[in-house]
Amino acid sequence: MRKFYLVFLFLMVGLISNAQFVNFNIINIPTGYYGTTNKNNRDFIVDHLDRQWLALQDSGVGMYDGTTWTFFNRQNSGLQNDTVYSLSEDDYNNIWMGSAQGLVKYDGTNWTLYNKSNTQLPSDTITCAAHKNGDSWFGTSKGLAFYDGISWIQYTTSNSNLPDDSIQCIDITSNGEVWIGTISGVYRFDGLSFISYGADANSLPATDVRVLLVTVNDAVWISNLSSTYYLNNSGSFSDLDSIFTDTNTPCPATTPATNSRMLADDSIGNVYLFHNLSVLYRISPSLSIKLCNSIINGSPLCEQLRIQHNILYEAVVNTHFNCATNSYYYKTIRYKSLDSIPFGTPLILDQNLNINQVNARIMNRGDMHWDPIGQTPLYTVPACSGKQPLYASAIWIGGLDQTGKLHTAAMTYHQTGAVDFFPGPLDTITGQADSASYLNYDRLWKVNKSTIDEFKINFQNGNVGNGTYPIPEMITSWPAEGSGNHSRRLAPYFDYNSDGAYNPNDGDYPQIRGDQELWWIFNDTLIEHRETNGPAFGLEIHGEASAYNCPVTSPQSEVINYTTFYRYTLINRSQNTYDSLKVGLWSDFDLGNAADDYVGCDSIQNTFFAYNGDNDDDGPGGYGLNPPMQSITVLNGPSAYINDGLDNNHNGFTDEIDESNGMSNFVYYTGGAFQMSEPSIPTEYNYYLNSKWLDGLPITYGGDGRGAGTNPTTTPTNFMYSGIPYSTSGWTMATGGIQPSDMRGVGSSGPFHLAPGESQTIDFAYIYTRDTTGPNGLYTSVAKNHDDVRRIREWFDAGSPDPCTFLSIKENNTPNEKYCIVNPNPSSDRIFLNCKKEHEKINYLIRDLMGRTISSGIYSTSGIDITKLPPQVYLIELNYKNSKYALKFIKSE
Repeated sequence: MRKFYLVFLFLMVGLISNAQFVNFNIINIPTGYYGTTNKNNRDFIVDHLDRQWLALQDSGVGMYDGTTWTFFNRQNSGLQNDTVYSLSEDDYNNIWMGSAQGLVKYDGTNWTLYNKSNTQLPSDTITCAAHKNGDSWFGTSKGLAFYDGISWIQYTTSNSNLPDDSIQCIDITSNGEVWIGTISGVYRFDGLSFISYGADANSLPATDVRVLLVTVNDAVWISNLSSTYYLNNSGSFSDLDSIFTDTNTPCPATTPATNSRMLADDSIGNVYLFHNLSVLYRISPSLSIKLCNSIINGSPLCEQLRIQHNILYEAVVNTHFNCATNSYYYKTIRYKSLDSIPFGTPLILDQNLNINQVNARIMNRGDMHWDPIGQTPLYTVPACSGKQPLYASAIWIGGLDQTGKLHTAAMTYHQTGAVDFFPGPLDTITGQADSASYLNYDRLWKVNKSTIDEFKINFQNGNVGNGTYPIPEMITSWPAEGSGNHSRRLAPYFDYNSDGAYNPNDGDYPQIRGDQELWWIFNDTLIEHRETNGPAFGLEIHGEASAYNCPVTSPQSEVINYTTFYRYTLINRSQNTYDSLKVGLWSDFDLGNAADDYVGCDSIQNTFFAYNGDNDDDGPGGYGLNPPMQSITVLNGPSAYINDGLDNNHNGFTDEIDESNGMSNFVYYTGGAFQMSEPSIPTEYNYYLNSKWLDGLPITYGGDGRGAGTNPTTTPTNFMYSGIPYSTSGWTMATGGIQPSDMRGVGSSGPFHLAPGESQTIDFAYIYTRDTTGPNGLYTSVAKNHDDVRRIREWFDAGSPDPCTFLSIKENNTPNEKYCIVNPNPSSDRIFLNCKKEHEKINYLIRDLMGRTISSGIYSTSGIDITKLPPQVYLIELNYKNSKYALKFIKSE
């Protein structure tokens, strides 16, 4: 089977493909301490003993000596404030810590405090520092200070020609000249006066300079939030973009200076630059580019670079869930030998969706839930269990253009570098990918609802406007709008002042689903398709992954904490009109131990799933006795064809207005016989999306789907193994004579139409269920999973209200047992009861979420007037012939 072969292949080529892991370490800060953050310019250094010092967010300073952490704060050191902005080491091996309340020198034993009261420091807010030849320079929020170990000198706009008192970074040349970065630009101090290198002086379009580097050979580099510049031979600054071309860069031409805040130099003057927080470039003193790759697989938020003894150290910000303490902390320091950094290693960016009982790895190239480098599953449920119900997931797409030509795009295992998708939006005019700016989108944006709520409160209180509340990076960098010919409607946001432009300073903020969301954008056009080997569509795809974390107030609400939600929005940027399109959800199920799984589907609930072949998921990674089920449910698919006479979403009605597709097909394959193996050409991917085997023959009901096994037929079907698991009737793998094994499957949705400029959306959910009360079977995990899927579907169909409240309301019947359903639901004015039979008399009682009776009466065919009810979730109890039934409905605005 392919994936096991691929593991072997990856091991064999590991010296090449995984070279970036040589001398690669991750060091975790103990729980309760928080790492550096980009927004506040906090710092990280490596001292002469290779000890790593990290300025912590509101927690002082941490020092890691290679074995243990030591923490310094205002309780156990000379620090007067735990907010530390700068760290530096002088020529005498003293560590200097610049805080919000003064400057502290630590010699390994003694602490010395310097502030406005005992020195010429112009401010107690110390933002940066630099040391050379026994002299020290300190930047503050109100000017510059010099200290030679004996006396102090102050430089401000009031006593010198320093043009700007807001000092943000500083460095010194070998002859003692001081370079200073400020909000208004960059300046050089020659010992007598400050020389401006701002826009008016030397055509430097750079303000708000955040990083300033003077190399060992006195080359000067600066960076702000958008670009990086170097001092050229004529004494003025040049934009780094000017030296990046296709011919001298071992990867596609980019604009590497964008968002390039991280700079470091080695002992021979090479400059290392992190572009867009993710890709590392090495630039020689002659300005030739020697490197284009990532050394931080999956960690796009590099904070600082430092080089010591030919080791590149990197402080990163990457939240990580600590299962042992049920809290969050930061992965902070990674380092490796410069000699081991490989050339041209492809970057794979990822983030974890980890707000509830699922820890799900999401990537930005069409696949997710695994590590393609380490070949390991990364969809862990429960989050702290170390067990995974599946191995990998991906999106598949197939369809015909107006000439009948087949187009395909998909992902599976990255075999031999095979990918069909690449990050970034497409040009809205030409439909082409912009290879010069894709790296601006080569990441995932991760936002928590709590962060947005905090921002909204601070904006309303005026703290954003007066600058006392630094806006989090996840909000300021939100990719709400494209530039150039890219769409101005990318990631959703709330436009507070309705001016049509995203600006958090105006109160705008990301609009997300759930308590946590990841958003990313990718396309199928920038590169040649090496997975399906088919022609590209010209699709721009917006991806969303979200999850909720609810207090479990009832057994009904538990399911939300074991569910993750996804949305793909497909936008046709080409000039082709596509038809007969199917979008597929591919999954390699490994339910704990991969070797003993079954798969199946429930077409009525638009769901396919994996379950164990017996009651004991034993073996490596197994869940043990009473194992779980993992379902994948299509909640809302692309628009169905109008008046096609089909019940496309399987809700019992045909040709509804705005009817969407549900799950239209489900196919499993194992990688065994040719007809059931992994696809490799466009027609084979499309066959699986349309319930055909790789030889083009239709899947038939019964047995193994090809006319073999137990009880086969010749009747074509779109849904494989549609029987109830563990039932002795219906078509399941067990009744078909199939042995448990390692299973793969594709659930698809369609067909649908996509004209130029049109978009279609598919919403789906991964729903995990485990009932440990008894042996796995019809009445435990299978029944519970069926009920959990129903609850999630009803919640979504009701407009996705607060799930913690909605799902906690107990309904004491299943869909098959319901005599009546509420319609329409939601409703703004009147609800009706659609019942299986006409009843002489139905008594009803409406309660609110607090259990209070709102109204009651005898139901009539004119319905129930709810116009006066406040918008929220209600429970309506029906009483017929001494039997009670509880149903939910939503009163909308």
